Amino acid sequence: MVSSIAQELHAGNIVSQSPQLLSLVGKLLQQQLVAGFGKDYLTVDYDTPDAEMLQRLTRDVWHFSAAKCYNELRDMTLALRNPDGSLRTFEEFKTAAGAIGDRYNSVWLKTEYNQAVGASTMAARWVEFKKNEKLMPYLRYSTVGDARVRDAHRALDGTVKKLSDAFWATYFPPNGWRCRCSADQLPFSHALETKTVPEVPVSPLFRTNLAQAGLVFPSGHPYYDGVPAAELNKAIAYLPPDAGYRMVNVKSGSVAVHILHSKVNEAGMKELSRHLDVSKNLIELGYTNIKLLPEIHTKDVAAKPRYYPKGYVPINRYKNPDCWMRDNDGNNMVCEFKVIEGTGRNLVQRIEEAAGQAEYAIVKFKSKYSGGAKNLKGRVEKSLNEHSTLRGIIVLDSDGSLLNEILK
Repeated sequence: MVSSIAQELHAGNIVSQSPQLLSLVGKLLQQQLVAGFGKDYLTVDYDTPDAEMLQRLTRDVWHFSAAKCYNELRDMTLALRNPDGSLRTFEEFKTAAGAIGDRYNSVWLKTEYNQAVGASTMAARWVEFKKNEKLMPYLRYSTVGDARVRDAHRALDGTVKKLSDAFWATYFPPNGWRCRCSADQLPFSHALETKTVPEVPVSPLFRTNLAQAGLVFPSGHPYYDGVPAAELNKAIAYLPPDAGYRMVNVKSGSVAVHILHSKVNEAGMKELSRHLDVSKNLIELGYTNIKLLPEIHTKDVAAKPRYYPKGYVPINRYKNPDCWMRDNDGNNMVCEFKVIEGTGRNLVQRIEEAAGQAEYAIVKFKSKYSGGAKNLKGRVEKSLNEHSTLRGIIVLDSDGSLLNEILK
């Protein structure tokens, strides 16, 4: 692959990313993430801490992979010219590019491969520790105990602190590349808290709790230097669909969720949970092939057609619909989800918002609807008639049951 990339670069056809290289690296690290975590999206329920942690770790792995590939291509681009500024011949450049590719995809990737396993293993343990914190509030730092253990890590071996203690914000493993340290959870009866903790020289890059932050790789990694966050999302937006989506278990079936569907902050995680909840209800109603679409920046609208049905014309090319699914007859439906708080007085407004983003509005009440079926039907019919872009409206009650469905 490096040889073909070298040809493209020398011909001036690649600027900052290679979807093929990114897909290869990202898939490899994603596989190690799952191996270390011990569970995947299809073995955990979408509304559990495990699922949230997987979502955070997955986004981090792909952002890291995008930053890695960006840097690799940047280094290769710089290698196009000799120190005196003259353009290298293709054979000269091919040799230089090969050395760069070997450094990124052999030497460094082996370390990153191990980091993906180690960090995700400890992230899975952190989720379990938090679940059991009331009964077992202490953690004990532990090393492997062999001659390869670093002196700094050996000094921490046996340290016992409460899970809530600031110690774990700095020293929760891994504490360096290829770190094999771990932590064990202890109940009150087996815990003797360490009073004095030695100050040990852990790398500033790792003086954090990756698991608590939902990270596999430290946020201060040099790969991120000078790489705009928008560039990382742009790279992921152009991934082949088989790399960009994850199948998520929603009990009644599974939903394909794109890595960029929602942010990984608290608000984004809540939005993803709501969307998966609505998707579960739709599956129970007979809708199939549900895909939660990526949130793509307005500057990258050229990437959007790959995520829509063939021939679909977006309502607004700068807006991002939530979902693409199929009905019982196999018809494609590009949809916008809206969750309504309170009694539903803003139903018409929420449908109007959806009409500006997609062909179908899927509305769900957060609380039990009590406004009457006739009144609801009239408001839905009126909204459908007022918006020529809308081809249908589906309204769900808080328990997922169907309140109203009108499709053109």
